[in-house]
Amino acid sequence: MAVAGNQSEIDRDAVRGMALMTGAALLMPGLDAIAKILGQTLSPAQIGFMRFVMQTAILCIAHALLRRTLITDPVRAALPKL
Repeated sequence: MAVAGNQSEIDRDAVRGMALMTGAALLMPGLDAIAKILGQTLSPAQIGFMRFVMQTAILCIAHALLRRTLITDPVRAALPKL
């Protein structure tokens, strides 16, 4: 979270949050559509496993790309060095 006195950081954080929510809102229906298409040829267990693997991969990539921008300085100072 940005310092309350710095409006530009607050605005930037709000835009970043809206972008992440928009991306998630567009990505999740796409994964559902792919699962429905695959449902014609694969078993439900295989589809469920593949959805789990894909969602884990997407979250790992997002974490790697956004880790430095999502953890703010006060939180980072409180965490042990990783």
